[in-house]
Amino acid sequence: MKLKLGTTRRSMLLAGAGSVLAACGGAQEAGVSLKVNQPTTVAYLLNGNNTGTVTDITKKLYETEFRAQNPNITIDFQGSGSSGAEHIVKITALTAAGTQPDAFYLSNSGDMPALATKSVVRAVDDLIRADGRFKKDDWFEVHLGAWQYQKKQMGLPWQGGPLAFYYNKELLGEAGVAAPSEATWTFDAWRDAGNKLRRVMTVTDTPKWATDVGGQWLHWVYAFGGDVLDKDNKKCILDAKEALAGLQLMADFIHRDQIALKPQDFGGKTHAQLFMEKRLAMIVMNRQNASAQGFIQPWVAITQLPKGPAGRFSQGNIDGFSMGSQTKSPAAAWEAMKFRTGDPLRRELLKSGNGGIPALKTTANSQEYLNDKLPVEWNKMFTSTMSVVKLAPPIPEWSDVTAAAGQSIDQIKKGEVSPQTAMKDLAPRINALLTTK
Repeated sequence: MKLKLGTTRRSMLLAGAGSVLAACGGAQEAGVSLKVNQPTTVAYLLNGNNTGTVTDITKKLYETEFRAQNPNITIDFQGSGSSGAEHIVKITALTAAGTQPDAFYLSNSGDMPALATKSVVRAVDDLIRADGRFKKDDWFEVHLGAWQYQKKQMGLPWQGGPLAFYYNKELLGEAGVAAPSEATWTFDAWRDAGNKLRRVMTVTDTPKWATDVGGQWLHWVYAFGGDVLDKDNKKCILDAKEALAGLQLMADFIHRDQIALKPQDFGGKTHAQLFMEKRLAMIVMNRQNASAQGFIQPWVAITQLPKGPAGRFSQGNIDGFSMGSQTKSPAAAWEAMKFRTGDPLRRELLKSGNGGIPALKTTANSQEYLNDKLPVEWNKMFTSTMSVVKLAPPIPEWSDVTAAAGQSIDQIKKGEVSPQTAMKDLAPRINALLTTK
């Protein structure tokens, strides 16, 4: 399926899911049986080509453990051959054609509300109620919450968590900057550290910067008491004083204080690469990129994001799995989803160096996770600070909203427009997205 120029993220999510879906998302029975008495095949759609180490480990555990416990259930692991938006297009196309998989992967819980609105996904609350082995307390609240829509559980989470602040201990020491700590690390402290580092780092011919402001930007807004939408998710409030305070400080880091680089300064490199070259002293980044080969060095340290006037916040991408609304075998699909998100498989994947911040508390406390790629204390920090993650509002338009906002944020970073002007122009455009049916 080719996308036409100008197609929005939301329209991709909603495309192809026409009237054929009308009967799929209706009221579910009060009770559901979890017994699978007849041979049943579950079509399980993953992104990509369904090859590689993760696939091999998954299939091995499926054969050795899942089949023994569920002899009547066969899982047909399929690959969509794509990722991101194209993966979503594949799901909606299969749904419209009446060949929807029984369960499927979603790389971002923010994509789920649009699919739920068109009844592409099935709520699993009845299955949870019927399953005495399933305990919500086994999961981090933020992970389960990411997969809720209109007070219904629309899937099971897999992984995701907060951003973190990485810094060069040696460069901070040379500049006379104390090591950041949870108690002392604020936006003011970040700015002060940046100014001290700038005086030390700009004495060479090679361009160097004290910090970046992060590829993601919502933590600047949240930390100052701002938000993207009002409490009813009906109106954009990025032009309010609280949001503007955070965005103005972000702009000041780049253009007034000159302690952070502009997008055009990257020169084709990532912030992690510049950090490793010691051309950046401080960066905001997720856990995954810190696991790149060679990143862990004696001079690299980590702490939480800085605290603002309204508190400490991070956005977090939570991926997971949903059940298809057209499934004829919800009980079998449920067992397959639990297997794919469960602790045994996650531990085996972590042993091979595959996996992120786990959604299950048991996995988060396991030696497989704690010793995975990063130092133990780093891994502990990601799971112990899960509460700072602020979830995206559960609205179908969220992907389009953040895409539009991201373009304006990029203009601010480049110095093409002030935060006030950018948000004044952006707010009505987002409001139009929210009212588009």
